[in-house]
Amino acid sequence: MVEWGNYAEAYKALHDKLEEVLGKSVIQKKIDLTATGIIHTPASGKKIRLKAFVWSSNADVVTALRFGIGGDLLFAIQAKGLIGMNLIGCRVEGAVDEALYGYLSGTGTLKGTVLIEEV
Repeated sequence: MVEWGNYAEAYKALHDKLEEVLGKSVIQKKIDLTATGIIHTPASGKKIRLKAFVWSSNADVVTALRFGIGGDLLFAIQAKGLIGMNLIGCRVEGAVDEALYGYLSGTGTLKGTVLIEEV
């Protein structure tokens, strides 16, 4: 059990457990954004498959993930707080050579982690 507020420990615990379940192909990417930005760009000829995520926001703005700069918003929330989801077994993935972005609709911070696989 990780105490409230110890985000780094919580993110690491999530990563370690999912790596145990999924194997070593999982890539952990830290999210630390104050505006919309790239979280991860896949290697040439690869696409990103999203396995799990958790993030928090400190402002009442829309936060979300999306593939590509203009892609549809995924898992959007419009409130400060925490969101997380296990997507193991799902096929949430971008197109070949398409980056994964963190999205903020206004001023705020988006902090967390995503677990991805390049396929």
